[in-house]
Amino acid sequence: MKKDKLEQFFSDKLENFEAPYSQEAWTSLESKLGNSAGSTGLSVGAKIALFSAAAIVVAVVTYVALPEKTENSIQPIAQTEQTVDKNTIEENESTHSQIQNGDVVQTQATDENSLTIDVNNPSVDPATNESNVASSNTNVTEPTNNETVNVNNESNSTTPNNVVVNDSKVKYINGNISSTLICKGESITISNLGNEKDVVRFLLNGKTTQLSKGKKTSVAIDAETEIAFTNDKNEVISKERIQVLDNPKPNFDFDANIYENGLPIAKFISYGNYKNITWDFGNSQYAQGAEATTYYFDKGVYQVKMTATDINGCVGSEVKNVEITDKYNLLATNSIRLNDPNLETRTFMPFCLKERDVKFTLTIIDPKDNAVVFTTKDASKAWDGTDQRTGRILPPFKTFIWQVHLDETMPGERGIYNGTVTIVE
Repeated sequence: MKKDKLEQFFSDKLENFEAPYSQEAWTSLESKLGNSAGSTGLSVGAKIALFSAAAIVVAVVTYVALPEKTENSIQPIAQTEQTVDKNTIEENESTHSQIQNGDVVQTQATDENSLTIDVNNPSVDPATNESNVASSNTNVTEPTNNETVNVNNESNSTTPNNVVVNDSKVKYINGNISSTLICKGESITISNLGNEKDVVRFLLNGKTTQLSKGKKTSVAIDAETEIAFTNDKNEVISKERIQVLDNPKPNFDFDANIYENGLPIAKFISYGNYKNITWDFGNSQYAQGAEATTYYFDKGVYQVKMTATDINGCVGSEVKNVEITDKYNLLATNSIRLNDPNLETRTFMPFCLKERDVKFTLTIIDPKDNAVVFTTKDASKAWDGTDQRTGRILPPFKTFIWQVHLDETMPGERGIYNGTVTIVE
């Protein structure tokens, strides 16, 4: 049976769908249209109705024929990653690419000079099955998920977790070293005196340190050491050698428990040729020079420290103990012998007052009534046992108190001395 134009239209439209064209179905439809829908043509109204019905049928069949969409039709992430060429990800002045869990998205940068890439799991190159994470910094602690490390932006590399990559070019420069010739035990200071984008990076004793503009650090060095200034790839820019000089080892000798000019003196002398020598005598007294003296007025052990500086400016010291056996008391005797032919023992005058050029007042007191029996300001006029009040010799075997007031004293010296003296026949 020959198909008319409308039948041919439905046959063509339904040819590619699962519901095939049926001659019986079309004959049934044609019989219901009536005689006005003959083989020679249809009325305009009938054709419009048929076209509308055909459109509805096509839509229903199309919906039924389409395969059901499921979540299993989504390609795995690993396959998606293989189709992404990381070199095609471009950044401009305001936006950068952010890689999260294998997806590439555009995000607004927080700083126009930095790109933040968050990679919880480092990406793997599909060709080599190896990680693309770059590791150009040796002896540098790997950043944790909460740390941010500033590094140079390098192409064809994946940044470690939460690493901020500077967009602008960083310049690595030599650091300023306070001195390349030091003494053992001293420290050097390394500073970054460069511009805003200049970075000082150096390797010392296996440790890498990085300084931004205006920053500095101090390092104690005990032996000759080389400092290597590097860039972010640990390529050496320049080297500086720090020379360390030995400190001097001074020595000294002393003579103590002696008297000169009525004073308890101690003498010190150093060995070696030094630029400068200082002394700490342990009695709150100090001096300078290769030879020095001090006075010890009290009994005890004193720790003396000599410090020497050589021509290189290096410093060394030596410490020794000095023992003083007697307390200084003007070297006064404790008795006078009235019948002794020796004037020194027959009279009383503290020996140091005869030797010292000092103003003083000597007083002899009777402890019975605290009466003054003798007084003088002249070291040549010693007491011979006479009571100045009566002009008579005081009875023997009696003890009196003596006291000396000094108008001027030496450093560390007390101003009043006292003791007892007994008259003996």
